[in-house]
Amino acid sequence: MEDFSFIYKGIKVTLKKTKNRAAARTIINHIYGEMVVSVGARYSFDKAKEFAIKVINNTNLDGYNCLYGDNKYCVLFGKKYPIRIIQSTNNGSAFSDKELLIATNGKYADIDVIKSEIKKHYYSQLKAHLLRVIPECERYVNLECSGWKLVETLFSWATCNHKTKFIKFSISLATQNFQFIETVVIHELGHIMYNNHGKEFNDYMKKYVPEYRKILKSNKKSN
Repeated sequence: MEDFSFIYKGIKVTLKKTKNRAAARTIINHIYGEMVVSVGARYSFDKAKEFAIKVINNTNLDGYNCLYGDNKYCVLFGKKYPIRIIQSTNNGSAFSDKELLIATNGKYADIDVIKSEIKKHYYSQLKAHLLRVIPECERYVNLECSGWKLVETLFSWATCNHKTKFIKFSISLATQNFQFIETVVIHELGHIMYNNHGKEFNDYMKKYVPEYRKILKSNKKSN
């Protein structure tokens, strides 16, 4: 059976048949507004579709981009920007205070062009923000990482290698507000000293971000 896709609340859902007996889902992609559901042998596409819709209905979509349908928008640092597409002699894009403008030399901007332009802006905007925020957070908690970089990953906002003290931040963090980003930075810096989420780590987080559980829970991924 071929894969089946549908759009729901601006999220593109793709159902894929697998040889496994159970059905499982991947996390919704913040940047692209996409979700893939693996449909096991015991499940029909109708049942998998109901499952996907239930998951989306139970998800706070405020921090997710909507690149499908007529009302396209992207989210940068917690603020929604409508996407406006214009015809031009060259491809390109630019953020204004009110919108993301994408210029294309064709009549319509291909979805891959939109994805590419958004990812480019996320990388540059988030990098510039972290270059300022990470040193401030390091001074605040008196911990210093050995280095950091941006990566494209779906399953965590960031990861810290306890031994090397190196941190990787997900580009999808660019969709979140400044308070959330700073909390994630402090969280990962804490893993330089504490390798797990035990009592000492929780005490550290409560000291520097007393409401950190509430902040991180607002858009939860693995940490």
